[in-house]
Amino acid sequence: MAEAEVGARNQVLFQWILLVVACLLLLVNRSQGALSPVRMFLYGWFIVLITMVSGMISYFHPMATKTFALVLCTLCLFVAGAYFGRRQIQATGGGMFGEPRHDSDRITLTALCLLAVVGVILVGVDLAGGGASMIANFSSEAALTRNTYWKQAALGQDPTPIRSIRFYGVVACLAVATLLPYATRARQRYLQVLSVIAALAIVIDSLLSAARFSIGVLAICLLVSATLVYGAESIRRVLTVRRLLLGGVLGFYFFIVFPIQRNPDLAVDPNSSVAHAGDARIADWVNQTDIDWLKIFAYSTGYFSTALDKLNYFVTKTTAFSWNTMGQYNLPQFARETWQDVRQDIATIMTAEGWGPNPWATGIRDFGIDFGWFAILAAAVLGYLAQVIYDKSIASRSYVGLITATYVSVSCLIFAFLSPFQIRIIGTGFMVLAVIAIAHWLLTSKQAGRSTNSALSKTRTS
Repeated sequence: MAEAEVGARNQVLFQWILLVVACLLLLVNRSQGALSPVRMFLYGWFIVLITMVSGMISYFHPMATKTFALVLCTLCLFVAGAYFGRRQIQATGGGMFGEPRHDSDRITLTALCLLAVVGVILVGVDLAGGGASMIANFSSEAALTRNTYWKQAALGQDPTPIRSIRFYGVVACLAVATLLPYATRARQRYLQVLSVIAALAIVIDSLLSAARFSIGVLAICLLVSATLVYGAESIRRVLTVRRLLLGGVLGFYFFIVFPIQRNPDLAVDPNSSVAHAGDARIADWVNQTDIDWLKIFAYSTGYFSTALDKLNYFVTKTTAFSWNTMGQYNLPQFARETWQDVRQDIATIMTAEGWGPNPWATGIRDFGIDFGWFAILAAAVLGYLAQVIYDKSIASRSYVGLITATYVSVSCLIFAFLSPFQIRIIGTGFMVLAVIAIAHWLLTSKQAGRSTNSALSKTRTS
């Protein structure tokens, strides 16, 4: 009993130390942009730690010293990597951020929009072909949809060609939706309308898959993109009282109403749902209030706080940090079989404990599966690369730079919950941007070659 009390006291101490360190690092980096990669990274950890410290969910296994040290080192090394990655890069052009600069930009943007249109059409086909009924009966259909997904993953079933095209179309929808602030400020009406439709397609696709993460990613992408297009002061203009009230209503829906729609049993017995999510229970002080919605809210905060608890579980109770998949787990686009095998191993471990099969366990766990304890060094490399790519994207002032800078910032926020590369719409989104960059380079090289040949011809003629 005494040992349990010591472990509980240490857990509280470790949590508060990590929270204070995250706040101090935010203070040290206050000169960085409000939604810059390093600050977004720290915001994510602040959310995880503040929900853990709030004590709305009580976890049975206290945080181990090595888990504490792992998180502390990750926080510090990511920030250090970002510091060394800072560059004073001269902007390559004036004008509005997000504006196509060259013919190659216009060609690639047109191709991206066409792919997004394909995604919108295929999502619309699914909606018309039974998806509307699924959304209308969300409470009864959501669990079945998620179970079907996991059964297909367990059987290693590959998506059909149409499903693959649809997926890439939805990925393009997120990229086009991210351009909405630019399209609005530049009064590009066609792009603005397409961006709104693309955003709606992402929301519908998320509901059809009984998920909400893509909706959250979309909302954060729009916020970051708007800040980059309009400037940091835009946050104050965007966050008006009316919009904050609307955000509060949406927050109430996603944190209290949506969980019940997705899992009707949650309204009957929130404690059993929390227990299914892991080695946890709703805190006594929450239960004693007899406020039903507060119990549901506590359950929702567990989505964030459980990430740190599950990291502790994988560090202390499993051999996950010795699996050494060498990057394959975080690159499912190139190593699908390895990714599926690891996911099934995780699901097997969780099921044996009586928990849900797919817990968030921070990006540290996901990179630990790939690189073991060298995940700490990977955090420093990620911080460096995130800052370099972000700065170069900002300097480019192009539409690709706007999307890339937005994705980098959002990915840094997500790291506190899970690896951003595990979010397919983000991981594949970076791949699409890489393809656009290659296409842009080829088109630019071809145009430069033509210009050179034309100049030589004129010289010979003269």
